[in-house]
Amino acid sequence: MTGGSENDTGTPTSGALDSRTAPCQRRQYVIQVLQEVDNPVGLTEIARHVAAIESGRAVGEVSSAHLRATYLNLYDRHIPALVASDRITYSHSDGTVSLQSEPKP
Repeated sequence: MTGGSENDTGTPTSGALDSRTAPCQRRQYVIQVLQEVDNPVGLTEIARHVAAIESGRAVGEVSSAHLRATYLNLYDRHIPALVASDRITYSHSDGTVSLQSEPKP
């Protein structure tokens, strides 16, 4: 998505994502990235991939502003929610994220 504005979460507000679906969609992107790469993965790397998916650009073409906004939003909202739902683990000591092998009942 190019040319769209961003809301206060750093999520593009035009195109496929809107303010109602962005949180769920962003969490799905995190899971998608973790399924596609070797775990654990640094949160910065996840943010690069999520921002690229959202903007429709290559990972290396994501603006630093979009990357920063995506990183902060993941760190503040989405990573804690995914940890609480037992979908992922987050290591505060090294800033890495891993998929849970199986969600806890």
